[in-house]
Amino acid sequence: LFFILTGICATVEIYCAAVRHLHSPYNWPLPSIHQSFGDFTAFAARFQVFHSPAFATMPGFPFTYPPAIAAALAFFYALPAPLACFESSILVGFFFAGFLLVRALRHEHLEKISIFAVCFAFAISYPLWFELEQANSEFLLWVLVTLGLWAFLHDRPYLAAVCFGLCGAMKIYPLIFLALLIPPKRYRQIAVGCLVAAAASIASLWLETGNVALSLRGTKQGMDFVRDGFLTHPVVFYDHALFEFLKDMFILLQTVVHHHPYKLQLAEVLTAEHAYMAIFGIAAVLLFFTRICRLPIINQILALATLCVLLPPISFDYTLIHLYYPCFLVILVAIHLNKTHPGATLPGLRMALLLLATIFAPETELSAHGRTLSSTIKCFALIALFAVSLRYTFPMQTAADAAELNT
Repeated sequence: LFFILTGICATVEIYCAAVRHLHSPYNWPLPSIHQSFGDFTAFAARFQVFHSPAFATMPGFPFTYPPAIAAALAFFYALPAPLACFESSILVGFFFAGFLLVRALRHEHLEKISIFAVCFAFAISYPLWFELEQANSEFLLWVLVTLGLWAFLHDRPYLAAVCFGLCGAMKIYPLIFLALLIPPKRYRQIAVGCLVAAAASIASLWLETGNVALSLRGTKQGMDFVRDGFLTHPVVFYDHALFEFLKDMFILLQTVVHHHPYKLQLAEVLTAEHAYMAIFGIAAVLLFFTRICRLPIINQILALATLCVLLPPISFDYTLIHLYYPCFLVILVAIHLNKTHPGATLPGLRMALLLLATIFAPETELSAHGRTLSSTIKCFALIALFAVSLRYTFPMQTAADAAELNT
């Protein structure tokens, strides 16, 4: 399914660009937010005055991320070629992950053609190339989240908690992975993760300007800029968030009722966002304690990773890289099932892999009335994937398989 969707995309995009001479979104599978690498280069001037009051007060494009991201990016801006170093780090990180993937699949005695197919699919997957296109800091979170999940599976809860806490200081929503430590009653490690998040946030606020209060005001201004710029407008290319879909449906309904294009007002968007966060936040907590925490560990990881990229009010497509490691775990379940019960099927397993294939493939050429349906397709696929993670169980078949997973 992944290669079919990707092949259709490549064929249509080449035809549109070379024959029809059409523009975005028909000439390239990656959406054009602004200039290439813009999520990194947009802050170049601001990082020239890092650790001074001007970082928060200078005019122009504000810094739109939590403070720990600034501390991480400051390292790259201190290097001779910041963008080249950052993009090289992304490539090196994913090449290293690819090396580990090949080693793990060879350890499972998978055929070479199958290993190549799996690795090639990850290498050309849409979220990875979107991450490279935008040079977004999500890569830094992916490294920490993946390391944290690996540490959790290796029974290293303190390392996992530290990784998840650092991620929480960077973009808040990865703190959801601390919930993995609740079923085994690792409450001390959860506290450590929360303390790490708080300490990293405060230290990063000081690093930004030398004044925590001033940096906090600058952070709020950056968050308001993002809110005003994206929440009040439909983002049709690259935002798969559930809130974005609900917002689009509301705009469409109001447009039909009033017989003219409807424009959201900031006040009603903020009211809707607060209600959305309260309703779905409470629902997620209830689901975790009534269902998710009782599932096999791979189901827990898959469910939390899906919520991590689906529930935030704004969730651009580069966040989908957080599903790579859960996808690898589901692949391992399929391999181990075939080892222990050749020819057997596990309910929901194929559906989970098909949904992941849909999420990782580009779909910008699937459009209606001049609007790509990519974000809507991915949103529905994520909802279905979450439902699959709750409905079906993906246990490792034996204790030996669990040991192989850790290896």
